[in-house]
Amino acid sequence: MSDSDVRGLIWNGRDETGSSESTLLSSNHKNAQLMPTFSAKGDQEIVAFWSSFEGGVESFEIKGQEFDLSSSGVVLPEPVDPFFYSTGFNKLTASWPVVEGVNVDHYRVYLNGSATPMMTEENFIEIDSLADGSEHRVQWSYVSSNGVESPLSGLTVGRAWSQDSNSDGLPDQFQATYWGGNKKHWEDFNADSDGDGLNNLEELLAGTNPLNPRSVLNIGLVKTDGVPRLTWEMQPGGIYQIESSGDLAHWTHTGAPFLATEYEASMPVNTDQAKRLYRVVRLK
Repeated sequence: MSDSDVRGLIWNGRDETGSSESTLLSSNHKNAQLMPTFSAKGDQEIVAFWSSFEGGVESFEIKGQEFDLSSSGVVLPEPVDPFFYSTGFNKLTASWPVVEGVNVDHYRVYLNGSATPMMTEENFIEIDSLADGSEHRVQWSYVSSNGVESPLSGLTVGRAWSQDSNSDGLPDQFQATYWGGNKKHWEDFNADSDGDGLNNLEELLAGTNPLNPRSVLNIGLVKTDGVPRLTWEMQPGGIYQIESSGDLAHWTHTGAPFLATEYEASMPVNTDQAKRLYRVVRLK
C-alpha cells in the first residue's frame, strides 16, 4: 500500500536483462490509494485496481488502470477534458493543453463517439460543416513517438452557432443569450452595447460578454518586485499569440501560441531593448 500512488514491477520473460525499476501505474495522486491489487488480462495486459476517497471522508471510489506489456512498458496518464467552443457559423474548435514530459507524435480527436479519429500535430483542431445550432461531443488522446496511445479524455459538449435568421451579422443563439428571446431587443453586430470599445461582433469573436465592460481583451503593463510584466486577459480554451512591433507596421511573434487555461496571464518584458509595442491576438 502506498500513500501517494500505485507502482508495479513488471518482468518480461523475453527480456533477459529485466529491470529493477518500479513503474507508476496510477495517474491520480490527490489522496492516498488504498488496497491496491493486480490482475492479468490475457497474456499481454495487467490491470491495477485501487480504492480512493477523492470526494472526502464519506466517499469511496474504485480506480483502475491498464498496463500493456506489448507496448514500450509506459502507461500514459489520462489527458484532461478538452475545451470545445464555437468559432464561427457551422464551426467548433476543440483545444487542450500541450502534453508535457512525453514525446508526442500526434493528437487524436474523437467526435460524437466515432471510432475513427481526426488527427493533428497541434493542440487544437477546427471542425466545420456542422449544422446550425447542432450539439456535439468531443474527446481526445495523444500518441507517443513509440506508438503508445493514451487513454481517452473525458467528454466535453459544444454547440455550433445557430443561424442568423434576421441577417444582422450575429447568430441568433448569441443574441438570445444576452438580449433575451424578443428579437426587437437584439442589438446589431456593429453596436458597442457595453461601451468598452469593442462592438458586439468583436466581443463574440473574442469570447467576451457584450454587456459587461469589464469583460474585454485587455493588455497592460505592471511592475512586480521591480520587474515590468506584460499582463492580459483571456478566455479559457482560446489560443492566443503575443506580438510586438517597433513601428506599428511590422509585427513579430513573441513566444509561441498558447492555450489559455485561466482568465489572466503575464510575461516579463525586456526593458533593455528599444521601445516596443505589444498586442495580444486570439487565433482560435
